[in-house]
Amino acid sequence: MPGLPTVPASALLILATFVVAYNMGSSPVSIRNAFRGTGRVYPALYLASAALTACALLLDPRPETRWMVVVPLADFSNHAVPWMVVDRIWRTLKQGVKQGVKWGLKLGLKRVRVVA
Repeated sequence: MPGLPTVPASALLILATFVVAYNMGSSPVSIRNAFRGTGRVYPALYLASAALTACALLLDPRPETRWMVVVPLADFSNHAVPWMVVDRIWRTLKQGVKQGVKWGLKLGLKRVRVVA
């Protein structure tokens, strides 16, 4: 039956749309609460809409359903994931440099000032 995979794929796509709506609503509220100092944070569901849409595309792989890719592209929490990886690498490298300076001072090495 040609229409059978359409029902579960549509259900997953609707769930992915709800995740996108939750992320779009929770981020401004979390930022507002951070400024107010209430401490209440509503976490974003990173890559959840992308995973649900990928499952929907696997269930219904017809060429007419390729438009479903728009749903995870509309979710800005998916766009934050590469920046979080870059930030984590940057902070790790930065901590490593600071830690290396501390170790060097413990070993009795002098700091060298480089004048350009």
